[in-house]
Amino acid sequence: MVQLKPVTKENLAAVLALKASESQAGYVSTTAESLAQAYVYAETAFPFAVCDDQNVIGFIMMGYYEEKQYYTLWKLLIDRKYQGRGYGKAALEQGIAFLMERFRVKEVYTGVIPGNHAAKSLYRSMGFEETGLFENGMEEWRLKCCLMPEKKIRKVFAAYPEILYGFTDLSYCSYQESYRSALVFAVPYGEQLTPDDYTEERFEQGIQTAKGRLETVVAEIEQILQKHQVKYWIPPVAQENETELRALFSFKTAAAHAGIGWFGKNDVIITERYGPRVRLAAILIDEVFAYGQPITAGRCPEDCTKCIDICPCKALKNTQWTVEKDRSEIIDYQKCNRMRSAFIKKLGRKNACGLCLAACPFGCHEQESSGISAIL
Repeated sequence: MVQLKPVTKENLAAVLALKASESQAGYVSTTAESLAQAYVYAETAFPFAVCDDQNVIGFIMMGYYEEKQYYTLWKLLIDRKYQGRGYGKAALEQGIAFLMERFRVKEVYTGVIPGNHAAKSLYRSMGFEETGLFENGMEEWRLKCCLMPEKKIRKVFAAYPEILYGFTDLSYCSYQESYRSALVFAVPYGEQLTPDDYTEERFEQGIQTAKGRLETVVAEIEQILQKHQVKYWIPPVAQENETELRALFSFKTAAAHAGIGWFGKNDVIITERYGPRVRLAAILIDEVFAYGQPITAGRCPEDCTKCIDICPCKALKNTQWTVEKDRSEIIDYQKCNRMRSAFIKKLGRKNACGLCLAACPFGCHEQESSGISAIL
């Protein structure tokens, strides 16, 4: 997980050893130069080591530009060995979050040397825009931050500690043209069922219990966004049709991008805490937030086939998910849908069929350890 840590005598050597790639060398200051500036402007410079666990992978420095009276992203360098892995964006997100939390900033500025197309692409993906000003050999870029809505949204979830949540930017999908971010959250089912106590009726009741909880939280967040006049959209859960069986917006994909979980071998989101026994919700918001670290590959044990073995229609293909894989490589979704739809006449709805969820070993002891039933 990417974190910003103060530059200390313990990590100084690692920070000084950081090197930009050859293509970036002409655009980025050395860490020695940056730390010298931080020393001279000690009261208005905020340098940090960018770390992934215990490894120093980069350097970032924010500052206060006294002449213009605004806060700026001053320096950003990811070591050449770690470039191309999303660390630059993660570090930038953490730096913005630092300024928002500590100084309650509403805008963050930065300067880009003409020709630094990689930097421009990164800043643009974060919501920065060119101001049209050019001085000291640099183009000025500005990010308008969302402060109070994010703080209040996080406060809502602090009151529901059993709910998992995160933010992701929407640069990966077509909705980025209208909304810069998505809030995704996962509400645990009322009962964290296993195959030993599973019935379809109990599973359906768990879904409905989570749905009620979810609707309460969505209503609270809507009030915040409306109060601050923030543009948002709540995408429908329902699929567009019975042919493709795809919703307008994929909650599962957003959950993976927000770092909440990964696609399991059963093609549902698996979380560390609850396994797949959660109901997802999403709100698309036209603001920038501090984002989670995306998960891009499955974490299911290679030799685990519990969900595959229990599937009554044998629709699962024992495939480990990666972000590049199509749904059809993991599940025969039409076969699964036909089996569930066969119960419409009897139940008045599709069979909920959560056997592949109940069988998952992830999160199967959470009910006992956290008292979910009592909470919900």
